[in-house]
Amino acid sequence: MDRPITLTLAALGGQGGGVVQDWMIEVAQSTGFRVQATSVPGVAQRTGSTIYYMEFHRGSTDMPAPIMALMPVGGNCDLVVAAELLEAGRMIQRGFVDHEITTLVASTHRAYTIDEKSHLADGRANSEELLALAEASSHRFVSYDMQAIATNHGAVISAAILGAIAGAGVLPFTVEAYENAIIASGRAVATNLAAFRASLGVTLHPEPPVLHESVAVPSDGLAAGLPPEVAQVVGHALPRLKAYQDAGYVDEYRAALQPVVNLGHVELAVEVARGLALWMTFEDTIRVAELKTEPARLRQFLENDADKLVNVSDFMKPRLQELAGTMPATFGDWVLSSRMAKVFLSPLIRGLTLRTTSARGYLALRFIAQLKRYRRRTLRFKEERVEMLGWLELVLELAKEDAALALEVAACQTLIKGYGDTHANGLRNYKRIASVAGGLIGRSDAASIVRMLKQAALAEESGKELDNALEHLRAGEAA
Repeated sequence: MDRPITLTLAALGGQGGGVVQDWMIEVAQSTGFRVQATSVPGVAQRTGSTIYYMEFHRGSTDMPAPIMALMPVGGNCDLVVAAELLEAGRMIQRGFVDHEITTLVASTHRAYTIDEKSHLADGRANSEELLALAEASSHRFVSYDMQAIATNHGAVISAAILGAIAGAGVLPFTVEAYENAIIASGRAVATNLAAFRASLGVTLHPEPPVLHESVAVPSDGLAAGLPPEVAQVVGHALPRLKAYQDAGYVDEYRAALQPVVNLGHVELAVEVARGLALWMTFEDTIRVAELKTEPARLRQFLENDADKLVNVSDFMKPRLQELAGTMPATFGDWVLSSRMAKVFLSPLIRGLTLRTTSARGYLALRFIAQLKRYRRRTLRFKEERVEMLGWLELVLELAKEDAALALEVAACQTLIKGYGDTHANGLRNYKRIASVAGGLIGRSDAASIVRMLKQAALAEESGKELDNALEHLRAGEAA
């Protein structure tokens, strides 16, 4: 062996990259290899992104110790493992993946970046393009969903990552050595071994990656009679709606969608089905509290650091509108107009910290989450319902005269997302576009005008680009 064999692992916070590195150290040392291991944490994006780098050398003890590097170098990376698809792209971008020598193994699941989540439209990286880039850049490329394997076996993804390393066949260690390392750690041995073996098997016998699994059409009759394209969207929407509120909410969604389906315009029905589901599951304080106290969320923290004392603190800074929106409609209206109420609630508006792992913090959030049974009576629900029904009525009216224009107005629902100022700005921009849409009926370029206005609103959040676009539109009409 002339030079050490190298392993580079790109993992996100909470994926157990450090655990994988500990296992690999055990594997190497138990089989007589010298090992050098380092980790370099990145910025706090997606809970932190870390590069773990290891070198392995099997030289006899009477030979001089090899010089081992602390960081990966382009052209010298034998095995690169990415525990998330965009991380594979990042490894390629940094030059760690070489077409001549590098075996690249990547998980096809996504954990979206801050930029992707905060983008006003669909800012997600194209997974198909990432896969094509990885295939073209590496000597050998294997990809599959490691997170799904871990979830199916009740394990953390670290065990699936170890299976990917073993199955890649680049490192000179036996499967038994990897399994012994898991056993020696004493950490969730049964589930980790099951996930390791499943991931190992997939790596040894890879299949074409599946990025988007189809959702089965519900069998309870709620999607009966819908065009396949619409039924597919409804298949995504129904579990979301039921989890958000209750079974009755599903019926409300289906009833609201039916008039659009009756028009016979499939593309419009698909867009309204999507937008209606998103609008009916708007983010409010009740939903936020429910998500933050999900057992699976807390279990993830505890499982990743099972041998440590873990405390989880959530930082919140609700606006007065969010607090009032959780209250009964009449009382919430009073709070927004009352100076006394604003003074009384000012400590909450300035921000607060709740330790979700403490009884006090957890119970406080669970109390708010349990208010979802009263959500229909809240001010926020009343306000969102008025805006949503107005959007639906406008789409139906426009569809009678211009289906293409109605489709573009329906697509403007994508402007309304998130919470706080982001939601308020998006709703304001949508309403400004909706206010001019009716006056465009009869124009051959009506649909393209609304599309242009939507793109201007998506360009930046404040609405300045939309101001300019509307000004140009008015100037053109005046001329």
